[in-house]
Order: sequence, then C-alpha cells, then structure tokens
Amino acid sequence: VYGQTLVDKWVHGTFAEEMPEMDLCLIEGSVCLQDDHSVQELLMAREKSGLICAFGSCAMTGCFTTFARGGQQAQPKHESFAPISQLVKVDCALPGCPVAPEMIAKVVVALCNGDMEYLQPAIDKAACNTGCGCDVLTNIIRNGLCTGCGTCALACPTRAMGFSEGRPSCDRDRCIKCGSCYAMCPRAWLPIKRIKEETGL
Repeated sequence: VYGQTLVDKWVHGTFAEEMPEMDLCLIEGSVCLQDDHSVQELLMAREKSGLICAFGSCAMTGCFTTFARGGQQAQPKHESFAPISQLVKVDCALPGCPVAPEMIAKVVVALCNGDMEYLQPAIDKAACNTGCGCDVLTNIIRNGLCTGCGTCALACPTRAMGFSEGRPSCDRDRCIKCGSCYAMCPRAWLPIKRIKEETGL
C-alpha cells in the first residue's frame, strides 16, 4: 500500500465495485487492524475469491510484523498487525520471505490439475497458522523422510536451521517461525497418504 513504485488498482478507487470474481487470490503481507481500507479490501477479497492463499510469511503468521508498536514513518497510528487468517478464512498458505518461485509453480500446477492432495502441506499451513524449524524435525526427520539435502537450511532467512551429523537442527532462539524450511523441503510435498496406500505401510 505504501510502496512508491507499485499501487494496486483498488487503492484509490471504489474497489468493492471493481474487484473481479477470482478463482485464486494471493494476499501478501499482514493486515493492519487500524487500516480500515485494508481490512475492508481483505473482506471483499474473501467474498470474491474461490480460494484465498496467504502469500508469504507475514500474511501466513504475521512474522515480525506482529511485534510492531506503531510509529512508523508512513502511518504512525498503525500499531497492530495480524496474519490474514485472523480476519478471513484462508485456504492455503505459502511461507517464505519472499516466496520461492518453485513454491508458486507447485501451487499453480496443482490447482490447474485439481490435485488438492498435493497441496496438503500448503493447506495444513493455512490451518495451523504457525511455522518453525520444529516442523522439519517432527514431520520429516522423525518420519524417516529426510535425505540430508540441505534445502531447509538454505531456505532459512535467519540461519536458524543448521546441520548436525547430516541432519537438520533448529536454533529456536533464531527461528522467526516463517515456515520457509518446511515449505521448501522436497519431502514435505510427498503425498504420504497415497504412498502408504500403494505400499501397504
């Protein structure tokens, strides 16, 4: 909203009348609870969209914006920020700061093919509203799925994910709970349910 180079077409207009019906709406950034325009735009997007995707860690969990106390240069009265799921139902979430191009491609291809099972990790993220290195430890390593590829550590923006004896480890003091490590792990996108059915495990 406050970018100097990009402005969406509804910022200065009567967006409620112009906003089109959408199959998928990607919403980036957390929502400021003191910004009536943004709140109304978010509610309208939910009404006009088949699926809402929290695009990026701030939209998904609020990330570091949840620690805001107001006083920023553009809008000093804006002091409370929340993930969009606190105001509207979110169907899937793509963590990251920024979201990796591969993640976007996976979601678009899966939606075009109607493969909602493949999208289960993104749907799970929307439901739980959290993300941290513990997800990799709990869902990947403890299930014997980790190959030690290092993608989770490379995806971590704060270097909270490290490696010990070929396996990921998480420094919880550095983790900002953005969810990038788990979302970028190639094993997080395995259709586990289908694999178990086909192998009889």
